[in-house]
Amino acid sequence: MNERKGKPMSEALKYVFLDTDIGPDCDDTAALAILLDQCKRLGVKLLGITHCTGSLYGLATIDIICRCFGVSVPLGTCNVRGFLSHGHALKYTKPIAERFDHAYPPKLPQPDAADALVRALGGAPDGSVTFIAIGPMNNLARFLREPETAALMRAKVSRIVCMAGCFESDALFSEFNVEMDIPAARYVVENWKDPLDFCPFEPFENVLTGTCLSQYPNNPVSIAYRLHTDGGMLRPSWDLGTVAATLLGASTPYEWSARGKIDIDEVGITRFTPHPDGLHRYLRLTGSVQAAAEMIESLLSSAVGQMRAQ
Repeated sequence: MNERKGKPMSEALKYVFLDTDIGPDCDDTAALAILLDQCKRLGVKLLGITHCTGSLYGLATIDIICRCFGVSVPLGTCNVRGFLSHGHALKYTKPIAERFDHAYPPKLPQPDAADALVRALGGAPDGSVTFIAIGPMNNLARFLREPETAALMRAKVSRIVCMAGCFESDALFSEFNVEMDIPAARYVVENWKDPLDFCPFEPFENVLTGTCLSQYPNNPVSIAYRLHTDGGMLRPSWDLGTVAATLLGASTPYEWSARGKIDIDEVGITRFTPHPDGLHRYLRLTGSVQAAAEMIESLLSSAVGQMRAQ
């Protein structure tokens, strides 16, 4: 294994890139806030963000949250306009886009995800970038297929972390981010030849967070949770936990599995086979749900507390 890829990620993490499906669930908004807050605290540089649904309001929502942290990076969106872009997927993004200032009006052309990736990664040192995917893998698979972006991914990205899969549930199923584009997920697992970590469904399913958002009723993340949950405010911490594990490591009560190989079958079931030379891992909850919720809630509280009003 390449020496730089064998180092602990706390040593290697310098640059990150995020791909998100912000819209179908509200946890992407909280994950983005935590990412922006922790990048500032840790001295990690966020290079860019892509949006992997066809919604016309996704980039607007991302831009709005970034502006609350004073952050401006290349943004780009999915080139398939009908993908996860209607009905419930607009429950909070459209109202937020209509309420706050942003640079992505829905009636104007929006930048393409591949172009944003090229702009974001072009100047990064080789092997320096951690790519975080918290949505379906359609953008990621595209980046690995198209010659220009594939060359950049191979040169610049040392590790991919995906919120995806299900490995330890009593009844295995095709997790949402895999199910929405099974061929893309299979392509990523089969064709990415460097470290790949999955943060799956089960370690976050019962870890409910969002309580702190009630203190900030006019915050865009709080609005997203309020609209998405019909006022309940709590949601499982899938995307929040993925960002936290990427930036901070698998802090107690979480740990990474042994290394091995992840496979995805034709109906989207994910399976893991341990192997000492494997490049794949998945995140496991080894402590209590309460401890996990307290840890992630604390990160969210810290993040929204730093967001500036627009």
